[in-house]
Amino acid sequence: MDLKTRRTIGIESLDSSFDVVINISNRPATLSIDAINRVGDAVRTALGGDNVLVLVDGEEDLLAIPAVLMAPRGSVILYGLYTGYLIAIPIINEYKLAFMKLLLMMPPAK
Repeated sequence: MDLKTRRTIGIESLDSSFDVVINISNRPATLSIDAINRVGDAVRTALGGDNVLVLVDGEEDLLAIPAVLMAPRGSVILYGLYTGYLIAIPIINEYKLAFMKLLLMMPPAK
C-alpha cells in the first residue's frame, strides 16, 4: 500500500497491525528490479509466518504482478482500488501464466 487513496488523500498508517513492514520505492509506471526483489522478500517473510505490510513510495499498482508470480499457489493477493473495492486474485496456474505474459509484454526501463 502507498497510504494514499485517489493519489492525494492520505490515510492512516497500519504499521502497528503487522509484524514486519517492508518499504519499497518504485517510480511511476515501472517495475524496478529492486522493487521486485523486495516483493519477493515480503512473500518469503509472510511464508515464514509473519504478518507483512509492504509500504510503497511511488507506484504500487504494478507490484501486484510480481506478487502474483511469487505467491504460492492456493494463496490470495488482495488489491485495493481507489474506488473502495477490494480485489482478490486467487493464485492459480492460469493467473500466474497470464501475469507472466503481461510482464513479458512490458518494455524494459531505459
